[in-house]
Amino acid sequence: MLRGAVNQNQLVRQVSLLNEQEQVLASSGRSGRHQEIRLPDGFFAEVLAQTMPALLISSPMVNFANAEKVLFFARQMNLGPGRPVLAVAEVQIPLLSTIMAQGVDIEGLAVTLERADGELLVSVPASDVLSGTRITPPLSVEMANGVVNIAPSRLGGAPAIVVARPALYRGLLIAASIPLDSALADWRVERIALSRSPAVCPDDSARRRRHDLVSGAAESGPFPS
Repeated sequence: MLRGAVNQNQLVRQVSLLNEQEQVLASSGRSGRHQEIRLPDGFFAEVLAQTMPALLISSPMVNFANAEKVLFFARQMNLGPGRPVLAVAEVQIPLLSTIMAQGVDIEGLAVTLERADGELLVSVPASDVLSGTRITPPLSVEMANGVVNIAPSRLGGAPAIVVARPALYRGLLIAASIPLDSALADWRVERIALSRSPAVCPDDSARRRRHDLVSGAAESGPFPS
């Protein structure tokens, strides 16, 4: 059953069931119940401590078996009275990143999946330095409405066009940002090209005559004396 769940979702590397002692009861991994799973510090206790079970997502961590960055999705379940277990799915961050930016090719674009407190879970392009850290300032509730804002880029902090929305799971936000320099790059190229065009740039003498006329008009005011 667990292997079937993994086969239906290419993002998931493996699914496991853990008991209260964090021991593996069953796993879709090759070793089955002998599969070794290492969760981020405190994550197991956080999921188990919930009074109303809900899906929680861990901070990014490196899988010691293959050195890949992963996230763990976990939820508490009950096999019977007094028999709580944790269902844990391991999701590969590189594959999640690919899906987040699928079909998008915009110069300077950064896409981030982050918590409401600014913790960066996944980013495109990937940033090992920022992964798992808190981006400041965090996205506000007012910004997470799909409306275009001018704010610091989520990666790098440069002035940027930023659009954010709530993700599927509570407390998660997905944001796209493009630095203003990148967004205006094509416009600057076109402006320079137009400025060098004879059709819009008269010769120096014509520019001087136009300058003199404008200066004279400014000095004399809007009405003749």
